[in-house]
Amino acid sequence: MIEIKPVQNLQTVITIPGSKSYTNRALLIAGLTDGECRLEKPLVSDDTKYMIRALKAFGVSVQEEKEAFIVSGKSGKLSVPNEDIFIGNAGTAMRFLTTLSTLAPGKIRLDGDERMRERPLADLLDCLTQMRIKAVSANNNGCPPIDIIGG
Repeated sequence: MIEIKPVQNLQTVITIPGSKSYTNRALLIAGLTDGECRLEKPLVSDDTKYMIRALKAFGVSVQEEKEAFIVSGKSGKLSVPNEDIFIGNAGTAMRFLTTLSTLAPGKIRLDGDERMRERPLADLLDCLTQMRIKAVSANNNGCPPIDIIGG
């Protein structure tokens, strides 16, 4: 196991390549911080829009500017969304949000479009189950929709 120790008062600029996967990773990490992160020149795509919408549903503030996202993290203290989170066919977002959902104190459902409902997540669900987290495929087929009881 690798332990990552928090750094106090880190102030830096990181330029990431135009990638929906990297942008979604940066959004997720920024949402977990305690403070404000400015992500400059992110790739804007359907996948990153789904991630932003999901983070907002968890109570994370995301401001979208012309060439930047400004994310105000909640230190992992997430709100329970008022409705199911729809992720379209954003596979990276689905995997990241499945694990992120475990931090919210309640039931969360993650769902996607018809194609997403064919994408297997059983390995991730099994891993979470081994960690005593309730995360199941609503249709018992290892694919979305996914129900998570967090907290």
